Amino acid sequence: MGRRQLWIRGYVLLVLGVLASFGNVQAQSNTARVRIIHASQDMPPVDILLDGQRVLANVPFPSISDYLDVPAGQRQVAVVPAGQDASAALLTSAATFEAGKAYSVAAVGQKNVAVEVYTDDLSPPPAEKAHVRLIHLSPDAPGANVEIVNGPTLATDLAFTEATAYQAVDAGTYNLRLVATGQNTVIVQLPNTTLEAGKIYTVAATGRLANIQVVTNAVTPVAANQSQQRQGQAALPQAGVDTEHTLILLLVGLLAIVCGQVLRRQARVC
Repeated sequence: MGRRQLWIRGYVLLVLGVLASFGNVQAQSNTARVRIIHASQDMPPVDILLDGQRVLANVPFPSISDYLDVPAGQRQVAVVPAGQDASAALLTSAATFEAGKAYSVAAVGQKNVAVEVYTDDLSPPPAEKAHVRLIHLSPDAPGANVEIVNGPTLATDLAFTEATAYQAVDAGTYNLRLVATGQNTVIVQLPNTTLEAGKIYTVAATGRLANIQVVTNAVTPVAANQSQQRQGQAALPQAGVDTEHTLILLLVGLLAIVCGQVLRRQARVC
């Protein structure tokens, strides 16, 4: 094989390698992070199907799953009894997930179960603080105030399926309670609730009022240059993907120019 052919082959391999890297970055930028909240006391343990594919198995009530890495766009979410297929779906719902965002998808209600989708904010809290969000997922519980005993009120008149904004709270151990709006009736108490600095908490009240249960999930934000998968989380696209795309395209162009000049010189020598 002549030197000219070797140069051509080398150039082709370089371009293919760069394009493969470009494809990996592009694929990464087209994902969202999605987790499931099983908040319906009337449903058994369930499997979650996404576009017909089983992505979570045997999710009990009440619970909040880890995040999954999901292709962005409109997806079909189906909730089925554990071990069964889509034909036994307890509910199905279409949900649209935007690339680079995170979502909680909750199965809520009593006999008529529905899906609620919440957009999550996984940005790190300020130093020495935690981020806390509360979600009212108890279908027959009244509107509630969320209070710190002998402290401030975190939310007022929170109704069924409503979620608060994320709030920055000093790290520490608190006695929390849900109190029926306009009354002194305590719906549920959460004594000795510890909030660690740097973590993001979702606190969801689930099930019927007579047997209300509160489930808490904590997420630790991961630096942009670290793998989310090491934390049991799906990987987020890195910031500046558009810039990476531009640099890759420029690199391909430069390779084409340089290799073209080399080929012309080789042609003259030959």
